[in-house]
Amino acid sequence: SAVKDYQADPARVTVIPSGANFDRETIPELSEIIKLREDKSILKVLFVGQDWGVKGGDIAFNTVRLLNEQGIKAILTVIGCVPSQTDRPNWLTVIEHLDKNSAEQNEKLIHYFVTSHVFLLPTRHEAFGLVFAEACAFGLPCLGIDTGGVSMSVIGNHNGFLFDINDGADVYSRKITELWNDDDLYCQFTSNARKHFDDVLNWESWGVTLQKELNRVLKKTL
Repeated sequence: SAVKDYQADPARVTVIPSGANFDRETIPELSEIIKLREDKSILKVLFVGQDWGVKGGDIAFNTVRLLNEQGIKAILTVIGCVPSQTDRPNWLTVIEHLDKNSAEQNEKLIHYFVTSHVFLLPTRHEAFGLVFAEACAFGLPCLGIDTGGVSMSVIGNHNGFLFDINDGADVYSRKITELWNDDDLYCQFTSNARKHFDDVLNWESWGVTLQKELNRVLKKTL
């Protein structure tokens, strides 16, 4: 955006993705996560965001509704906000707030990241989308809109799917169905998500990249 909207010199712009905000020791090994997701009797969809409208909550709600109507037994867990829908179907769980600074609540949040099958956040605009990086840490295939910095965490057709802002719930439900019905594709997306976290979306990588960039700039100016 700095280059496109403000004509900044591309040579002076470097983008470094943030790391997921979970302590490494609290993130289980991928093999353990995969084992916990072996039961496919219910598709567990996770939505984490503080603003139902801005984060595309209605699309997430209608996506899971369509999945159920189409014969895929699915549940939606919403963490961080309250849905606008007054109708609360039995496949919807709402947790208004979880505080990472509370060990008990942080453990509960980790539980949902670990045991869910898909992370869905059709956010309407996003500077980066730290929660996508956190989903990748737990090997969750991600679905989001190609806006702002979302594509730094969600690589289309690699560890998830990126959508147009005008896409409706039917488009999301089709992609989730495609992923859910293909075990090999799901496992590949899970592995790719975790690898993207291990290689890029962590604070160690952030620090190394920042240090290299600072050294480059200092050498250029001295």
